[in-house]
Amino acid sequence: MYILPDHGLIYLAHPRMASVATKGVLVDKFGAQMVGDHHSGLAEPLQASWMAATTVRNPWDLMVSWWKKRDRDISLYDFIKEWYTNTHFCPDGKLFYHIREANFILRYEELQHQFDWLMTWVGLSPSKLDLRNVSPYRGDKLWQSFYDTRTYNLVRNLFGNEAEQYGYN
Repeated sequence: MYILPDHGLIYLAHPRMASVATKGVLVDKFGAQMVGDHHSGLAEPLQASWMAATTVRNPWDLMVSWWKKRDRDISLYDFIKEWYTNTHFCPDGKLFYHIREANFILRYEELQHQFDWLMTWVGLSPSKLDLRNVSPYRGDKLWQSFYDTRTYNLVRNLFGNEAEQYGYN
């Protein structure tokens, strides 16, 4: 978690959602302070005047990103089943575990635009996010090319409620 106290901003980082790039701008350009570790959440309730931002990402795209980054020796289907049972990556069975703490949601697919808006809102200048932790194993393939019906439905069964809540149908 990263805070900018003078601007009332907290950034709650989720893995594989450009959190390294976002942290890079917040820390390197604006002097944000890390509290806890990179993926820590709030230790106490958010002050009403503060903005707590986090990022969501298409769950199907996110699973491909994780798989390509971590374990390409097993099928995507088997990887997702294993990944889901790992409480570090999926606490309480939730994909977007910082959502309940945030009052501003950035969508990965529109991240630069929404990040610029957020920076302006808290009185900072818009700044380019340089993606730093991109998996090179994916190439130019769209996430859809990695799914068969069974694997697509597994993600829908595990994360369908979250997917629908944030417009990923």
